[in-house]
Amino acid sequence: LLLLVPNIGFQYLKWRTLLRSLPSPPPAREILRSTLLGMLGGLLTPGRVGEHARVLVFRGVSRSRLAGLSLLDRLVSSLVTVGAGALCLWLMPRTAFPALFSTGVMIYGGASLLGHMAVLALLLQPSRVLAWLERWNWLNRQPRWHQVREGLGALDGSRRLALLGWAVAFWLCFILQFSLLVGGLGFSHPLVPAAAGSTFFLSALFPFSLGDLGLRELFSGALYASLGADPVIAISASLVLFSINALLPALLALPLLAGGGRRS
Repeated sequence: LLLLVPNIGFQYLKWRTLLRSLPSPPPAREILRSTLLGMLGGLLTPGRVGEHARVLVFRGVSRSRLAGLSLLDRLVSSLVTVGAGALCLWLMPRTAFPALFSTGVMIYGGASLLGHMAVLALLLQPSRVLAWLERWNWLNRQPRWHQVREGLGALDGSRRLALLGWAVAFWLCFILQFSLLVGGLGFSHPLVPAAAGSTFFLSALFPFSLGDLGLRELFSGALYASLGADPVIAISASLVLFSINALLPALLALPLLAGGGRRS
């Protein structure tokens, strides 16, 4: 439960890093309200797409620019989840979930990984990658692409690296939480962190449920069972993690949002 504080903190720091690229960055309290609103919106929508509602907190700022920054934040977080998670899954026994290693799923996962490597290249060499991507006419017709380009154009190299660093810290916090919960329920194994990373990776590949609830429990149960754990341990840890990282922040968001509504 104590890891809830750094969990929210890392999300806040990621978002603040992006918002500081604005001509007039919002105050810390508004950024915190926005962060919690995004966590509430993500809880209520499949694939956490509702997290983009956090841009609604701010007044007098270009909605397009805010949307671009929010989308860039999600892309970088997804990059870490998919990139590190693919490595974690590679470490797992192939008996973990045989269907996951079918040809179709492997092709889908590989394509997703390649797409996220493009995001990494975009972060590290934005001018070169943007120049190459702008040759594709169909991409230039996509509104979201223009939002990402606008958001990325406002970030210097140090902010891009800071954003990536906070995203890695946020992912590691999740892995530590899950591993501690599984250990607290009486199971230990060297691959416990890898199973946690694999769970988040697979949940990101199949974002079909509210807050990933249900699918995450399915994946975690199968992955930890392959290590010799009772699936109930993994499912219980996953549900506790959902309560800590989704339900509690959502409850924290309500009074802050209500207070913001009275002031406006």
